[in-house]
Amino acid sequence: MDIETRIELVKRAPAEEVVSEQKLREIFEKYKRPKAYDGFEISGMVHIGTGLCTALKLNDFIKAGIKPVILLADYHSWINEKLGGDLDKIRKVGTGYFKHAFISLGLDETKVEYVLASDIYDNDYWADVLKITKDTTINRMLRCVTIMGRKETEVTKAAAMIYPAMQVADVFKLEVQLAFSGMDQRKAYMLAMEFAGKRS
Repeated sequence: MDIETRIELVKRAPAEEVVSEQKLREIFEKYKRPKAYDGFEISGMVHIGTGLCTALKLNDFIKAGIKPVILLADYHSWINEKLGGDLDKIRKVGTGYFKHAFISLGLDETKVEYVLASDIYDNDYWADVLKITKDTTINRMLRCVTIMGRKETEVTKAAAMIYPAMQVADVFKLEVQLAFSGMDQRKAYMLAMEFAGKRS
């Protein structure tokens, strides 16, 4: 499949935006099978945006020769007090119900990698989180907390301030070339693009 067809598959609805089509083209030129990730808070029932739209788009990615990685973000969910803040329940629902919901919506289990966030967090990951927070102003981090589905004025716990840095560090820990998510996550991925420039 030629690069232009691969790009069109990535851009096809329900995708709303490709931040840089030129960078996407460069990724396809450099990598035969690039990796793309989407991360999910484990927050209860899988809704249409989480389930169906993700399945449709990731199937386009698979057709375009991209290896999807779904991050089951257990610590992020815990910080955001999903499922009552019960970390064991969050992990059980993530690796069970959430994963099987995606499979039932047509995502081939053999073509998608599922990763529980806490399984991959190590010293290098936490070092990246610290570097990101060190290089980011409090105001910028506060603007990014909207990725949690919260307003800046609703942040009452310090953990919410590191949540965006964790999401940015996920991109690098997973060694992916593409990040895919809803438009509500855009601020975190713009921060990731800035941090990528500082890491090189």
